[in-house]
Amino acid sequence: MPAIVEDGTTGCVAHTVEAARRTMADPASRQIFLAFAHGSEGEAVARALGLEPADTEQLLNGGLTLRPEHRVS
Repeated sequence: MPAIVEDGTTGCVAHTVEAARRTMADPASRQIFLAFAHGSEGEAVARALGLEPADTEQLLNGGLTLRPEHRVS
């Protein structure tokens, strides 16, 4: 089940990044996605998470399925 880490209503990139990192650190998490999923906020979050272009595209268009290289220690 995906983890909704931000609903986009706050517009706060820093809080979204923090929530995504918590989700990525949880070994039980399988996927993350951003409900606002468009515009500069989503791209800023992807950059802050260090995602490559293909992963950014996936994150913004349907949720990023987490792989070992995405995990935060």
